[in-house]
Order: sequence, then C-alpha cells, then structure tokens
Amino acid sequence: MERIGFRDIVVEQAQARVTPSVLHVPWVTLKFLLTVVFFGGRKMTRARWNNVLAPILLPFVGFPVGPIAYYIISATRV
Repeated sequence: MERIGFRDIVVEQAQARVTPSVLHVPWVTLKFLLTVVFFGGRKMTRARWNNVLAPILLPFVGFPVGPIAYYIISATRV
C-alpha cells in the first residue's frame, strides 16, 4: 500500500467482532436442511450440499484465529 501512495496504514484484527454474527449461520443451515431437504422434498444437488457445508464449517476454521481471518485495514492516501 505504501508503494501506491498510502500512508498511516493500520491493520486491526476484527475476528472477535465478526464471530458473534457468524455463530447464527449453523442454526440457519440446520433449519434449511430440516424444512427444505428432509421435510420439503426438494432434491439436493452437489452445489446445494456445498452451500450447506460451507457455512457449517466456517465458524470452526475462522475462530479464534484459523486459516480464515478478518481484518480492518485503513490508510490515508497522499
């Protein structure tokens, strides 16, 4: 960022701020599975299964600090 003209670069880890809002995702996914898949009769394609698995695994790989991390990056352009 410095090379392209930014100064006062600040990088803050935002993991603790994001985690509470992510924790509801497994419950929403479970509700989807119960209402749409098991009791709704809709066919699950491979893509839909991937869309179900990703949110369930996200809290486990992202907290406390895993391979997925959230940062706030701020800077001033000169």
